Amino acid sequence: MGRAPHVAALEACLERAAAGTGQVLLISGEAGIGKSRLVTEALARAQAAGYLVLQGACYETDRALPYAAFIDLLRAYFSADPGAAAAVATVPNRASFGALVAGRVKEFYLGDKACPLTYEPSGEDFLSPCLAEADAVRRVLASAEFGRWMTAFMPRLEMGVTRVSDVTDGKAYHLAGLNLSRAWMLEGVVSKLPAGDSRRAAFSGLAAKLRAAGLESIRAEHYEGGHWLGSFAVYLVSGRGLR
Repeated sequence: MGRAPHVAALEACLERAAAGTGQVLLISGEAGIGKSRLVTEALARAQAAGYLVLQGACYETDRALPYAAFIDLLRAYFSADPGAAAAVATVPNRASFGALVAGRVKEFYLGDKACPLTYEPSGEDFLSPCLAEADAVRRVLASAEFGRWMTAFMPRLEMGVTRVSDVTDGKAYHLAGLNLSRAWMLEGVVSKLPAGDSRRAAFSGLAAKLRAAGLESIRAEHYEGGHWLGSFAVYLVSGRGLR
């Protein structure tokens, strides 16, 4: 009730967007006055009008993860969910965007050598820069080429399970997430190494140890990790990163 002016403003934004003028709408106010309900209504009206609707969120804990909301959007855009894929298939230029990303990965990373694994981790990492780069590159190279690139990029894999020294420290608990993310990235790397590559067994063994330690660290009684580690665990155990 009493939202007619706000709904009208939403409709006007959608009409201008449909005409080719991008729109940004800021909704602010005191807690409990219905901001979330208004946003939900905006999303529903956009979907009903035939727009592709993607949603991202920013939280206090996302400050250490650049572009967190945009990562959410891209994950939704390239989702493997059949329903989402059917919607995304109608969006123009998806293939050209994928080609652009692949080109940038090659441009930025193919010349890299001897990634400094000894610099990892810092006191609050939940992603491995070296493995994240390898996980990106394996998505744009053929198996044999990726194997050669890995030889130059990561001559040795010197890495172990990380431990959380203080489970009441929210930033220290990031190290539990690091085990999970390292596990899924290693599994991705293994999936692209040539079938007879001698590194596959060692990488898979380490990934299994990281997986076990990461899953073991998820405890409901510790909010510092329990409220977000589940999302990392789902990504790992579902094999989402291998698709």
